[in-house]
Amino acid sequence: MSLAIIYPRVSTEDQARHGYSLPDQIAQCRAKAKELGATTIIECVDEGISGDVLERPGLTRARQLIRDGGISFFVCYDPDRLARKLAHQLLITDEIEKSGCKLVFVNFDWKNTPEGRLFYSLRGAIAEFEKEKIKERTMRGLRQKAKQGGLTHDPRAYGYEYNSKSNNLDIVPEEAEVYMMMSKWFLQEQLGYSGIAVRLTEMGIPTKRGAKTWAATTVTRIMTSPLYKGELWLQRYDTVGKRNNRYRRPEDKVVPRERPRDQWVLIEVPAIIDEVTYQAHLKQAERISRLYKKRTFHGHYLLSGLLRCGLCGAAMSGTTTRGRRYYRCNSRNRSNKTCSLDYFKAEILERPVWKEVSQWLEHPESLIAALKSQTEHPSSDLDLTVTQRHLDEATKERARLIDLVQKGLASVDEVSDRMRELGERMTRLSTTLAEQKSKQTPLHLPEIHEVENILRSLKETIKILDFDERQRIIRDLVDQVIVTPNELVIQARIPG
Repeated sequence: MSLAIIYPRVSTEDQARHGYSLPDQIAQCRAKAKELGATTIIECVDEGISGDVLERPGLTRARQLIRDGGISFFVCYDPDRLARKLAHQLLITDEIEKSGCKLVFVNFDWKNTPEGRLFYSLRGAIAEFEKEKIKERTMRGLRQKAKQGGLTHDPRAYGYEYNSKSNNLDIVPEEAEVYMMMSKWFLQEQLGYSGIAVRLTEMGIPTKRGAKTWAATTVTRIMTSPLYKGELWLQRYDTVGKRNNRYRRPEDKVVPRERPRDQWVLIEVPAIIDEVTYQAHLKQAERISRLYKKRTFHGHYLLSGLLRCGLCGAAMSGTTTRGRRYYRCNSRNRSNKTCSLDYFKAEILERPVWKEVSQWLEHPESLIAALKSQTEHPSSDLDLTVTQRHLDEATKERARLIDLVQKGLASVDEVSDRMRELGERMTRLSTTLAEQKSKQTPLHLPEIHEVENILRSLKETIKILDFDERQRIIRDLVDQVIVTPNELVIQARIPG
């Protein structure tokens, strides 16, 4: 009895779904196996799997059967059906030949001779080259389509549905209403991602794919996506090959990588929210990120997630040294001392912040005054302050270099590279500064009676000096605390 394995493969999911060339491959491979005298034929088929993946289910089964012994022939339609990578092709070929099994192709005469191996390798190299060219042409076509304003795929985004006639997205009114409800919970009730997911699940609202349970990661993606303000960015990530990750070894899995910004393509879609609301989403998302990181192991830090360095703009976190609690700038640590802000004993920062918050609770008009001061002095925005400081420093350094050249202490050639770097940096900083200013939105100040009503429930808990309660009150009333060597700036907020 002579056993033969036939191995047909189609390369894309679309081919697998419609059966392009698969029946023909099977028929011709079976005919070849019978021609070789095989009495038993085992089909090992891979549908919709790329030839540059080694761990394909059908191929893996065939290799195992060959290792187990007793297989006389391995029949494949063409070398490029066996593999689209030369290294994989040679590896599989050696494995088959060393087991005593004969490798046979329907439309290629494989000979295990020096000349035959050379020609076989050339065919494999050509197949690999063709694969890359196909990939390049596909990506170029998709990019061109996107530049012309057409969608390259259906993003299946909640709140929208794909319109094949316009090749764009249409708003789904029922889902858009749910999105607006989520936005209200997020901004007004200060509900986090998990809280929104739980509430949607409890209300029985299905996800876009019909699932009954919402995940916090899904809510996170929705609440921070620019899609809902009318911007869909295509060609942002390189995901080529990701679809076959389930067949790859962990070390070989394709990790999507973000392309350079100038390669992204913007498609305008119908907007559900405006720019102001979107920026409010981003601000709330950043706040959640700061406040709800894992608590520091060494102890309780009342201002965790609220402190920002006034010199470099980095976050500050708690640390313990010789049993004492400190706050330090995250840009200043043992391996990276890029910031000169010194360590602060925890109580030195926590005491005045708690005192200020207590004052707001006792006298709501002082909270209104603090909020009003923040709106009247936009320079208190830390991002603006830090960006402006870096721009000023670059401007001063440029002036110093010009002064050196004018005094004859340096030549133009000696400073030209640095001048070019400074010019590019100043341009980037000026652009960033303009963007930051454009994103500033006026703060609506509530009436004093509204503030009193909001603070009443918090005031009732001030007598409870439990750490978690004090931290909750501070987080409800403080947006962030900016720390400089000689000043502590407490920025207030109205709790949702």
